[in-house]
Amino acid sequence: NGEVADEWIVSDADFVRLLGAWSLFRPLPWRYRLAFSFRGGFAHPLGRSEGIPVDQRFHLGGTGSVRGFRESAIGPRFPALAGGEDVSSDVSTGGDLAGSYNLEIRHRMIGGLDWVFFHDGGMSRLFHQEADLAAKNPDELLQRGRLRQQEELATSIGIGLRVKTVVGPIKFDLGIDTTKLEHLDSINGTRDHVLIHFTIGDF
Repeated sequence: NGEVADEWIVSDADFVRLLGAWSLFRPLPWRYRLAFSFRGGFAHPLGRSEGIPVDQRFHLGGTGSVRGFRESAIGPRFPALAGGEDVSSDVSTGGDLAGSYNLEIRHRMIGGLDWVFFHDGGMSRLFHQEADLAAKNPDELLQRGRLRQQEELATSIGIGLRVKTVVGPIKFDLGIDTTKLEHLDSINGTRDHVLIHFTIGDF
């Protein structure tokens, strides 16, 4: 599906957004089941606008997209600066082009209870804002620090439980960023890097 924002419909910015999703569910031998979902989005400024509003960009990471990551942890970011010094946290800008997938292997245990192994991935890029800042406001670019684009696909793995209910499956997942698997050797590392996700619905 898609949407268009324009000053003629009382919008503060002019842009077009396109969204798409595709899901696949297949039975496998020995009571296993495959579930796969892909989502993608693209946004482009129009007319008077030179970028996409932050709240209309695509933010990946967390329960609703790539598990094993915190909310909006995936994608382009600016260093968070205070008085010109790094305060060790980043600010997510969101992207105008993004895609993510969720792959699950499910197996029925008893009744309406399933266990799940999952593998997620996602990537988000911002193409317009960086060029606008560099060309039209270099002072702001220097003050905030250079935009850090996502260079590689962010992936995670994990396990979970599914409980079938009348309102849909209740999902309880434990996920970890695959680049942090080495930290599982440490009790403290496990607590710091394994994230818990809870929601209702398939994807």
